[in-house]
Amino acid sequence: MQPSAAPSPKRGWPTVLAALAVTVVVVASLLISARGRVATTLGDTDDAMRLVMVRDLISGAQGWFSTHVARMQPPLGLDMHWSRLVDGGIAAMDRAFGLVLPADQAEAVTRMAWPLVWTFPAIWAALALARRLGGAPALLPAAAMLMINILLYSQWWPGRIDHHDIQITMALAAAAGAAFGGVRGGVLAGVATGFGLAVGIEVLPFAALAGASFALRFLLEPKAHARAAQAYGGALAVATSAFYVAQTSPARLGASVCDALGANLWAGVVAAGVGLLVAVRATQGRSLAARLAALALAGAVAGAVYVGLDPACLHGPAGEVDPRIKPIWMDHVSEMQPLLGEFWKKRSNFVVCVLVSIALAAISWLWLGARKEGRTHAWLLAGAFMAMAAALAFDAQRMAHYANWFATPLIAAALADISTRYLKGSIVPPVLAAALLGQPALIALLDAIPGWDKPKSKGEAAADRCIESAAMRPLSRLPAGLVLGEIDLGPRILAQSPHAVVAAPYHRMSWGILAANHALAAPPGEDERAARALKADYVVTCPARIGQMNHAGLGRQSLQVRLDHGETPPWLERLSDRSDPLQIYRIRPPAPR
Repeated sequence: MQPSAAPSPKRGWPTVLAALAVTVVVVASLLISARGRVATTLGDTDDAMRLVMVRDLISGAQGWFSTHVARMQPPLGLDMHWSRLVDGGIAAMDRAFGLVLPADQAEAVTRMAWPLVWTFPAIWAALALARRLGGAPALLPAAAMLMINILLYSQWWPGRIDHHDIQITMALAAAAGAAFGGVRGGVLAGVATGFGLAVGIEVLPFAALAGASFALRFLLEPKAHARAAQAYGGALAVATSAFYVAQTSPARLGASVCDALGANLWAGVVAAGVGLLVAVRATQGRSLAARLAALALAGAVAGAVYVGLDPACLHGPAGEVDPRIKPIWMDHVSEMQPLLGEFWKKRSNFVVCVLVSIALAAISWLWLGARKEGRTHAWLLAGAFMAMAAALAFDAQRMAHYANWFATPLIAAALADISTRYLKGSIVPPVLAAALLGQPALIALLDAIPGWDKPKSKGEAAADRCIESAAMRPLSRLPAGLVLGEIDLGPRILAQSPHAVVAAPYHRMSWGILAANHALAAPPGEDERAARALKADYVVTCPARIGQMNHAGLGRQSLQVRLDHGETPPWLERLSDRSDPLQIYRIRPPAPR
């Protein structure tokens, strides 16, 4: 493995300029493709929930350190595990637009603009990785792939105010910093890791790879990489601490959790950063064995601190999840299912992801490493990040977004290398190949095959109407009350009405999910008692979802299935027209005894 020096600032300008050009095209494409979407829907459940959090922050209903949502599973409420830094950023942008626009327009513009802000740093990091792997010739094919593959930006879509775009961006930035090396690369990787972990712990596997990269380079070449390792360790400890303190209530700084940056993860990360600093300082002039022992000790201490403060986290973020909610909700969440399951639902997406993003990336990595001069630190690091992303994607589909992004620099670098070696460095073939390998082109080709992908059923298309803003308007005009309904409707009801909800798709509210499921699965007689015990005022359902999500597996006599078939029990009063996508019922006052 050959060392690679950090690029000088002057040599970095082509990457910045290319990133700016790609960003302009991508932002324009996203705005054109998403026109009207922000006005008709709030996006997915997490987008709607994030909007609730931001509104509560702006209005003062929640303080900066309070993430308690009282309108979820009352009287308990819910303490959300999301980052307050993201809420604060969106709220600040909303306030800025509010200086020149009415409140509703400022919110709409914010929802469009916020995800677009993160396109440039993601594009820059991907281009920087491509250039690090394949030199300047890799910039054009990488730019072409990033410009054409609009599907790469599904997490950056206007209105997508969830946190996944930031997490992917920080993982890319950490990889770029680790590939650069040097003091600047160390600081970039450390800060990106700290911010990424503060936003969401999906970044943790990639953070571990970035840290291992700096430790490995110091281990093998201590004189050349000691300062970079120290810069990374210091930046990691300081940035993580700053972000943790900035978003965590002083009263909860000592609380350990498995699903967010809590005291245990903060302490473990700081131990890792400080441990790396100490190991480098103590063993810089000593033997390989001494350096290895010091680094191993630092890693072991960091792991012991994290696990020791909350052993349940050995089971991952879901270590504290009530297992009873998995068959009710988690087993039906497509993004959490294995990637192989996508083949039976959307073959084009599966084939493009696996064959283009994973198989081609693997072939590209092997091609680049076939020659000794190609086996650089950046090559090894890019392969490790891609392998990690692919492994995580096969376990959970949502991680395929990371695989798609990490594949792009590898494929672009391989195309550039082929052009340099066999086509006299011509830029046309690699750019053309990048365009032909673009996901939209391949998906269009596969979709043209008769019977390749099943079109949406009438039921699935009708179910989409339930999440449109127009479907919620009748409910929003009713007096505030508690709504009993299916899980996925919860965040949208919160965002588009004054009501509270019993259930929503969040693992910390197992009580509400179980209580709602008990009532909706109950047979006649028992259903009324369960609904009244919850003190619910309304029941809301989307009949088009019959047989889908948590409607599936319920008995024919369950309240949910009876309502899906249009059968209204006497204790409910229908308030909506039968043709409406959402069916709204008021719970009648109990009969006098």
